[in-house]
Amino acid sequence: MFVGEVEIDADGNIRLPRPVPMADASPMPSENPSAPINKLYWHVDCRSGRNTQSEMGIALRRWLGDLEAWSQAQGLTESDWSGWQRLIDASLGDEAFDLSGQIHLQHGVLPWLWLMALKHAAFPGVSMGIATESGRDVSAELKAETEVLALFDTDVEAIRPLAESLGLLKPRLDLALAMADQTDHWF
Repeated sequence: MFVGEVEIDADGNIRLPRPVPMADASPMPSENPSAPINKLYWHVDCRSGRNTQSEMGIALRRWLGDLEAWSQAQGLTESDWSGWQRLIDASLGDEAFDLSGQIHLQHGVLPWLWLMALKHAAFPGVSMGIATESGRDVSAELKAETEVLALFDTDVEAIRPLAESLGLLKPRLDLALAMADQTDHWF
């Protein structure tokens, strides 16, 4: 396979050859890196032992309870996303499993946060992937995913209490409140 050419002088120094003009100087069309996102793709591959799978199932149900409580407090309608039950059912079994699906805009932000909690928990033997339509891997760092949050018309501060309960964000410490009970002995 031809990769390129270099020039080697008498002392063994390597240099790139003089630039040669290309026949077609028009730039290659590039993909728009900030193309709008319309849905997310997810994949869970669980090859863990029974104990880990059981722990994962317990965590999934606990997180689902947190999501339902937050959703009711916000007056949101229940999501019709089918992934909830599929993943919980698979986690109850004794067999390894491999599941995948999509999260559409109409499903809302809650299914994505639920899967983010699973990804962030990083159970041994459980591989969790979430990707955008352009194939960009969604990280487990909620604050870095402003593009995905924008898809669901929200931001970190709007979902902070829920994200904290799911373990996606560390609780914010209010120093004024924390120091209010302590007596000040500066003078």
